[in-house]
Amino acid sequence: MLQIKSIIERGNNISIEICSNLEHLFDLDNLIYLGNKLKINQRAVLVFVESFIRSNIIFQFSKCCDLLMTIIRDYLNLPPYNIINKGSVQGEFYYFENIDAYNKQNISENNEKILFIENSDGTEEVPKNVIGIVLNQDLSQLSHISIRVRQHKAAFCCVLDPKIFKNYISKFKNRDLVAFECQNESNITVNKIDKITKKIKNNEKDENKNNNKVTTKDNNNGKKKKKIIKKTKKAKNKENEKAKDKNDLIYSVKDKDILKTGSKFEKIKTLYDISENSGLFTTPFALCIPSNIYDHFFNLFLTENQGNLTKLENTEIKDLDSESENFRNIFVDYIMRLYEQNDSKINSILDTISSHFSSLSKNNNLLAIRSSSNLEDNSGQAGAGLFDSYLNIDLNNKNDVIKHIAKVWASIFNSRAIINRRNLNIETKLAKMSVIIMQMTEPDFCYVIHTINPISGNKNEVYIELAIGLGETLAQSNQKGAPYRLIYNRKEGTLNILNLSSYCYEMERKTSKIKMIEYRNEDLTKSEDFINEVGKRLGKIGMMIEENISDEKVGQDIEGNYMKIGGENDNYYIVQTRPEIA
Repeated sequence: MLQIKSIIERGNNISIEICSNLEHLFDLDNLIYLGNKLKINQRAVLVFVESFIRSNIIFQFSKCCDLLMTIIRDYLNLPPYNIINKGSVQGEFYYFENIDAYNKQNISENNEKILFIENSDGTEEVPKNVIGIVLNQDLSQLSHISIRVRQHKAAFCCVLDPKIFKNYISKFKNRDLVAFECQNESNITVNKIDKITKKIKNNEKDENKNNNKVTTKDNNNGKKKKKIIKKTKKAKNKENEKAKDKNDLIYSVKDKDILKTGSKFEKIKTLYDISENSGLFTTPFALCIPSNIYDHFFNLFLTENQGNLTKLENTEIKDLDSESENFRNIFVDYIMRLYEQNDSKINSILDTISSHFSSLSKNNNLLAIRSSSNLEDNSGQAGAGLFDSYLNIDLNNKNDVIKHIAKVWASIFNSRAIINRRNLNIETKLAKMSVIIMQMTEPDFCYVIHTINPISGNKNEVYIELAIGLGETLAQSNQKGAPYRLIYNRKEGTLNILNLSSYCYEMERKTSKIKMIEYRNEDLTKSEDFINEVGKRLGKIGMMIEENISDEKVGQDIEGNYMKIGGENDNYYIVQTRPEIA
């Protein structure tokens, strides 16, 4: 029955997409203008457009899918909601197409808001004073916005039945006061109220002051590890020591002592150590350009561009996207000019990258170039998706490599990161950026593991989501549909399959291009034995990482992917872990 459900969902998602494209073919402004010139009544034009779309066979197919989904949900006793974060909140009702549309309205921050939005790409920052979100699409529990909502402590649910969402927005108008109860997936309520009668715990900032602190000191990876990790000599912290060798420009996961590399790379190094001894998974080889190199180039850049930075920092949110893009382009152009002028630091970095990766694999010259800021992957401050990462960068194209390193540096100034710093009252000068260069894998599917169930908080359950292709599908949730969802029971060693994927598209391994998924060829869908084997293996991997990644043994949010080779040689890759945000 889960397979039938996923097939119908995919059919519905494709039909909705086609209908949306049909609507875009009819530019209403132009049609109304043409109608006026031809002396055709405006209402007649609108009725024609609507009737054309509704009479289309694809639209009728979509209505059939809606009906079938209602029947299947009733049969399986499935709730019409997917709760991302529980809460009970009161505030002003606002309805927009998406969060970006809300931001551009420059709405007063005086009162707390509850947003009703049609869609999300999974990467948005939660706006200040937003304490509740109702979304008219399903969303990965482990997408970037899901993690940010939990950190922000806002109530958030996805509505899986469009009729329910439409009913909500027809009942209220913007600025109405509403109470949003998001505690039980079978009964989400939104009711109009005369006045706000309580302040909600979800948005208590005093409780979270410690989570908003920024750690600017160097990281040291000389901690004593447990069990399977070999003991290493404690690294000496020499913050002010001047550069003496190449390790001041770039570090490897094999180096004992690393400084100024950010929490993400520190954890990747620990994962690499664990994987060397575990036999359960592999962490790809990686290098890291420490943040002092970013500081060097950014300070040079500011000697010519301090005015541009000041302008960016004073830009209102509604104009931030364009101003941010302009500033980042100026910075990247500056770095590329230095490269063309044979800057010695840049050349040394590129030579070190080339020497390390060229010997690893003759058949795989592709790199992932990723952020490792001091504002992400920290306990209480995930910073998920704030900064930019880039996949499938050709090792042999040095121009492309340094360009994407510069883009990662510049992503400190993308609009998401700026809004996040403003919300947390963090000064720009405290933001630092290291850059990770990791060998690309060629995954058949990707996964995210939460070692504590993020929905129920059950510590005995490992929650797993999977999607075909590269991991951006899960992290960004930028298409309609839902991932494979599994729960692994720690004590019993059993697996519960909650959902089969209904995403229509995957991001290809080597090209990052989008293509249609053929689920008839995917073992995760066609073989119950295979998905059970994968789920149990990932549950065990999650438990091992939680046990060994730190002395605190906190829940982990783990990202990885799988590449089928054959037999016992199938590779389970883990590329990242961060403390789980409850």
